[in-house]
Amino acid sequence: MDPLERDWLRCAALGDAPALRHLLLQDPTLASRKTALHWAAKQGRLETVDMMARAGADVNFRSGYTALHLAALHGHAHIVQLLIDNYGAKANIRDYHGKMAVHYWTGSTDVFNKPGSQSGGKWSRGRRGGQRYPQFSSLLLSRSRSQGLLNMELAPSPQDSQPL
Repeated sequence: MDPLERDWLRCAALGDAPALRHLLLQDPTLASRKTALHWAAKQGRLETVDMMARAGADVNFRSGYTALHLAALHGHAHIVQLLIDNYGAKANIRDYHGKMAVHYWTGSTDVFNKPGSQSGGKWSRGRRGGQRYPQFSSLLLSRSRSQGLLNMELAPSPQDSQPL
């Protein structure tokens, strides 16, 4: 690792925005070095995250976690909102454990449910237009068959009769 890159990572870990700005002026490609944005998001440093994203850092890059995962994990709503609203961070990216950033969030989920936040992806269990068999979920929550028979028919929903 060259000295400039070492200084970049050290300043990112310390959250030293003026030093990071100075280093970016020397070498604009430093913004594409992935871990500095992750450090800033983890520590909740709004100015630093904003500066790195404006400089071209990939907000959706994951090295285990994305910057959005780290901001959510550490409870930084302002970073979550900045990444999603201003820089198009995708809320549906999963980490190596299969979790999306919202799974780590302990605050209000409203920060993830804004229009255009891409909270639902191909494999997401996010919002759907309606359940295909709405009775099925109650079947799973009802008492078991050993406790008594369930009198429930699983009839096709009106959605099933609509042409594709």
